[in-house]
Amino acid sequence: MSGEGEKFIVALDVGTTKLKSLVFDQNLQIRGEATAQIKLEYEKPGWVEINPDYLWEQVNYIIKSAVKNAGISPSHLRGVSISTQRSSFMCWDTNNNINLHNIICWKDLRADTLVRKWNSSLYLKVSQKVILLRTFI
Repeated sequence: MSGEGEKFIVALDVGTTKLKSLVFDQNLQIRGEATAQIKLEYEKPGWVEINPDYLWEQVNYIIKSAVKNAGISPSHLRGVSISTQRSSFMCWDTNNNINLHNIICWKDLRADTLVRKWNSSLYLKVSQKVILLRTFI
């Protein structure tokens, strides 16, 4: 294995449909990389979800693959950088770490009507104006 004595950073980019992992050396040269697709699930019209267990498996796979492609040992990694996709979310039970549902992707439209109504509300419009006014005072 190469890289003896060197230090490396692994970067993970979690996009909407693609995962990418890069291993950088101390000179910020890419030494290894790997990619994988993210499978989006469309259970109902307007719903866009990601299976969290599948995503976790893919994350582990591409990080291990990038490290292997770099020809280094994981013990030479000194840091991890993670970039994620927009505002996706998931809830889990903190007592047993079980996912309560799939990740709801930022592309999901199930709250679209509610958000449009809220965004056009008098309350929000007044709040935005007050905040804007306070920045100039």
